[in-house]
Amino acid sequence: MNGNYIVNGDDLAIAYANLLNFTNVQLTMGGENKTLLVADVSFKNVSSQSATMKMTTSAATPSNPSCEIENDDYWYPVMGDGKCGAYGGQNSGDDASTRINYLLNDCYDYDCESGIVFFLNVVTKYEIFDEDHLWTGQFSDCLSPSIMHDDLDGAWYVINDNAPPNKDYISCSFSWDVITGVQYVHYFPNIKYGIIRCIEQ
Repeated sequence: MNGNYIVNGDDLAIAYANLLNFTNVQLTMGGENKTLLVADVSFKNVSSQSATMKMTTSAATPSNPSCEIENDDYWYPVMGDGKCGAYGGQNSGDDASTRINYLLNDCYDYDCESGIVFFLNVVTKYEIFDEDHLWTGQFSDCLSPSIMHDDLDGAWYVINDNAPPNKDYISCSFSWDVITGVQYVHYFPNIKYGIIRCIEQ
């Protein structure tokens, strides 16, 4: 810090890389290969010259879903009703919107060889509806893999169509809402954009 409680951007990037490297070492200790699920970083002590941070994490070894729409991707669209058709009763708690949310976020590649990325000048757009490109229908609809493909393609169209000049997609929240008592839609509660920077190791 420079005495005015302002952190240099390069120093912040280095601190982030060091923290990520330390975390990766901890995740692979003892021959385990865990995945970081949640991380909360907070400041403990701050002075005009330095700051001490604390990070609380949660890690596990999850079985990751496929990053492609598969032949068994038959889903109820909303309410966490799980899969439908021949796969009914599976994946309760998820639905078509959570599946697509996973594809848009967890499967997105920032194209950084080191795997370490940070973002500058982040902006967030909120409450984005587009009934021309995103699924609309009833909660009891069974969305086939073909419809899931169309919904995913529509989601990427909306993401790209709403991107501010000179900013790239970072992440989003993809969910559902009720238009009328029987009409449901998929939409974006938020989409984040910014300038992507890779840290070389």
